[in-house]
Amino acid sequence: MRSDRPLVSILMNCYNGEEYLRPALESVIAQIYQNWELNFWDNQSTDTTVAICKSYGDPRIRCFCSEEHAELGAARKLAFQEIRGDLVAILDADDVCHPTRLMRQVAFLDENPQAALVGSWVQLIDEKGKVFGEFRPPVNQNDLHDCLRWTNPIIHSSAMYRYRLAREAGGYPGDLINASDYGITLMLARHFRIAVVDDFLCKLRVVTTSMSHSKKYRGTVAGEELMLLQRAAVSLPLSAKRFDITAGRRRSPRSDREFLSFMMDPY
Repeated sequence: MRSDRPLVSILMNCYNGEEYLRPALESVIAQIYQNWELNFWDNQSTDTTVAICKSYGDPRIRCFCSEEHAELGAARKLAFQEIRGDLVAILDADDVCHPTRLMRQVAFLDENPQAALVGSWVQLIDEKGKVFGEFRPPVNQNDLHDCLRWTNPIIHSSAMYRYRLAREAGGYPGDLINASDYGITLMLARHFRIAVVDDFLCKLRVVTTSMSHSKKYRGTVAGEELMLLQRAAVSLPLSAKRFDITAGRRRSPRSDREFLSFMMDPY
């Protein structure tokens, strides 16, 4: 790895992710930008997840196995402690990223030193990898911040942030179980600029059998999301504007809020 380019630590948390793990890992290996490490944190999987991860034999893939099963927020904090890079890119174990993703986001942060975090537009895919919708948060800085009033405009699998700033701000909030991605976005937005690349650099897999469909999970997310929305209203100068940031998705009885909590899939 070239030492004159910033090391990107890719953070991937996983629990029983064997079904979609290979496409996720192979999308990392296929990156044009090659100065990366993958910190793969397995949360006591009972399937072949760990064997799949280790089968690649790539020294840049660092496989960590949790000593005990933990909630997602706690697992993210543990994985965060193992980061060695200047920049952190997130990719969940059932999502995939475009080959130019790291290159584009590293270049953006290099050209915009005032930005602490950058996301991207996201395509929504089903279990078979077919695109059925889009998630396009606004690129305009003021409009992007206004989204924080009612939702998290940064899909976590599309996020890249500066490790030092995130660490100094406290890392992933310890009081959140399933919405720690929203928590760290808000935390960085309070003090720094957040941004979005207006291109589809990530595909988010929407799986109907995932934990995000359980009533317990949705209830936890709703409670945490409400708390974070209240924090945003107090700590950020936001307007009442609202934007349609989902496009082409399948119509269903779900409200926008339920759809967005559905996309915050824990693994």
